[in-house]
Amino acid sequence: MKDSGGIDIEKMNRIAEELGIKVTKNSSSPGIYLTENGKRKKMDAISLLMAIFPELKSDLDNIKKRDEEH
Repeated sequence: MKDSGGIDIEKMNRIAEELGIKVTKNSSSPGIYLTENGKRKKMDAISLLMAIFPELKSDLDNIKKRDEEH
């Protein structure tokens, strides 16, 4: 299944499960959640990507700077 943005949701779920990430389908509260010290916190996609790929932070900072200049 692909959404309108061209993201292959099934492939994303399969890779997440291979990495040991719990995937819950057909949830009444969809999103990305982090459980830390017994507390569940919803994460946004940017925070998740930065946690997985910390090297993206400099790229994101550069994009923000360019946006501010325009």
